[in-house]
Amino acid sequence: MSDAIAAGMTYVAGSGRWSVTGATALSDSGATTGTAPNTITSTYTAGSDTFAATLAQVPAGQSGTVTFQVNVAAAPPPAC
Repeated sequence: MSDAIAAGMTYVAGSGRWSVTGATALSDSGATTGTAPNTITSTYTAGSDTFAATLAQVPAGQSGTVTFQVNVAAAPPPAC
């Protein structure tokens, strides 16, 4: 799965998390996190501003969420 980050937002390095591995940060550089069979490979690509994660497998009956944080640019002040 992948998510392109919208204009006006910037990815927060090291903020990716997978609920199955708890507080362990996901990789921003393509490394694998977790213990088999619950492994996930993740990466952030600055050029396309995309965070991507690939699950090795999803055992029957298991569910989880992948999250990451972004910073939202401040809106310019209104013109007077």
